[in-house]
Amino acid sequence: MKKSIIAIVLAVATLVTFIIPASAWSWKEEGEWQVATYWIPIAKDGEIKVDAELEAKYLEGDKVESYPDETPYRRSGYEAVWDAADANFFSYCAVDTTGLYIYFEIKDTTIFETLDADANTGDMMQFYLDWTTPDIMHPSHDQMNNLYKLDGTGFDMASYRTMYGVSGLQYLGWFSFDYKNVIASAWGFGPHTALGPEATDSITVASKLIEGGWAGECHVPWRDEEQKQQIADGLQFHCGLGWQSADDTDIDSLVDEKEMSVGITFDQRREIGLSYYAWYPSVGDLRWSETWAEGYETGSTGDTSETVDTADTVIAVVAALAVAGTGVVLFAKKREN
Repeated sequence: MKKSIIAIVLAVATLVTFIIPASAWSWKEEGEWQVATYWIPIAKDGEIKVDAELEAKYLEGDKVESYPDETPYRRSGYEAVWDAADANFFSYCAVDTTGLYIYFEIKDTTIFETLDADANTGDMMQFYLDWTTPDIMHPSHDQMNNLYKLDGTGFDMASYRTMYGVSGLQYLGWFSFDYKNVIASAWGFGPHTALGPEATDSITVASKLIEGGWAGECHVPWRDEEQKQQIADGLQFHCGLGWQSADDTDIDSLVDEKEMSVGITFDQRREIGLSYYAWYPSVGDLRWSETWAEGYETGSTGDTSETVDTADTVIAVVAALAVAGTGVVLFAKKREN
């Protein structure tokens, strides 16, 4: 059934047209912006358990941290609760032949049991995934930037997402979960209980409250046997991931009102993270090998020349910033030797 749906989707792909994107950063700025690149390890099957514990294998890869925007994003209109909400986080990833693992810790001192309802409105960690294959993959950032400069148009991501965000296909989509292990999911990564090559495959999660917040860990099964074999062979394939954390809070004067997702942070700049749901080319690239799958072209060229101390497992509020000569702030991730 999945192959039949894919065949239909591919047949419709030629209908994609180019229009000005409604939910994306502006290509009108001087200079060029590029997505983050995160290097992660390949683990042995069974080496990582989904138990909300930070296994040593994770520390072999990049430490992903919430981007320190000068003006935090606040969904709430009540300024009285803004200072109480935080949502800064750090995270690590790893892969094995069964799927993708993600560990994170979120700073949250305003956990209210009554406010978390569906893992998508209160305290949560949300992941945006882009697993499109080379034959259907959207243009790279450089290609889209050049296209805009050429004729002032952009890529029609709305139509693209509709075609490839089909439920269960695991091309484009998102999922989230909270400290109660409630999971929400949509587009190609929903329902979370029916993902992967086997009917019994599903996203699994674990969480626990820790001092100053909560920790979580999850496993997302690969889409098909081909991905599993590529991991076994140490081959890279396209695997995009974007982080969005949220912290809700409340104050007595609101009585029956609820303040949901007051503080929201992302792994990249706020205006980039806010476009994740509609503009999947903006999510970061996960890389576990320098051997690239044939035909795959990446739009990311992150700096991987320096080292980073990954022994630190506390929340880091300040991440590395690099300022380009044009004045555009870029996100620079570093790689551990």
